[in-house]
Amino acid sequence: MVPMVVKKQMSGMDWRAAWKLLSLIPEQRDDLVAVLNGAVGDTLESEGSSLAIQMTLFDRNGALDLKNLMVERPSSRIAIFVPGLMAGPNFWSYVGEPFPERIAADRGVTAIRVFYNTGMHVSTNGQQLAQMIHELVEAWPVEVTEISLVGHSMGGLVSRSATHYADQRQLPWVGLLQRMILLGTPLRGATLEQVANLTASILGWIPNPWTWVISWAFRQRSAGIKDLRHGYLVDEEWMDADPDALTLGRQHIVPLLPHVEHFVAAGTLVADEHHPLAKIIGDALVAPYSAKDEGIDGTPTERAATAARVFPGVSHPGVAGDDVVYQQLLQWWPAQAVASVVSA
Repeated sequence: MVPMVVKKQMSGMDWRAAWKLLSLIPEQRDDLVAVLNGAVGDTLESEGSSLAIQMTLFDRNGALDLKNLMVERPSSRIAIFVPGLMAGPNFWSYVGEPFPERIAADRGVTAIRVFYNTGMHVSTNGQQLAQMIHELVEAWPVEVTEISLVGHSMGGLVSRSATHYADQRQLPWVGLLQRMILLGTPLRGATLEQVANLTASILGWIPNPWTWVISWAFRQRSAGIKDLRHGYLVDEEWMDADPDALTLGRQHIVPLLPHVEHFVAAGTLVADEHHPLAKIIGDALVAPYSAKDEGIDGTPTERAATAARVFPGVSHPGVAGDDVVYQQLLQWWPAQAVASVVSA
């Protein structure tokens, strides 16, 4: 185990120092806070830190107040975009020409972005998102006829979790959900997190105080990061369990909603998705088989998407901003015969 003196010093971080540092660069504050929350957001939340992000919905004009909702030119069709680990509110603009604005213009929907504490458990964020979408639809100025969810990486897990809990709790909005598009989502886990878990375990087994300290440091990854190991979606995966134990996969399989179209876009740094390297590195974080929730040998499961496509040469961030990926999204997202009012 870690020497108590070292452990006490390492666990006694003063988040006020981080706040002072962030105040020196206000133009980057939101993005840096997003990174900090991804790393230790569960700790920030448990300590009641002002740096802990509270889930917020944005339209093109800024944050939305669901108790006094003001939306410019609302459409009856809503598209909700959920980014991944450590993503700030401007994530979609950083990775390319932003998908939310493009979809809003090309498909006549109102695009809503989600900003959340990615260090919290996926299932915690999923339950909160399910409730916030419910409140959004209840407050929407016009009747909502269609909802779409687009999630990148962890955001896809949060989206899947949200629909599961919305269906479980019989929230009306889940009946309006038409499609879900998952971009590089680790439905069977992220390789890098699996390696981190294995490394921490091996270092912890070595009878040396210094390797114990390194192992302890590895284990300080946030709950959200640890959920990426096997693509956890529900509370049962982590409640009453050791989050650092070596595990082989998910214990609770969440089925797809039968009335919802599911589409998967995955990237790979090599040309062939079935190449051994693609199984290991994938798009640098997520392998195609994981994004498609199939066996490592490509064997399909009962959770096969309506359609899936692998994009050779596209990295993990790129799958959320590449133009070729976007053109595929348009094919999966048919235009309406009569366009709704456009708002992003």
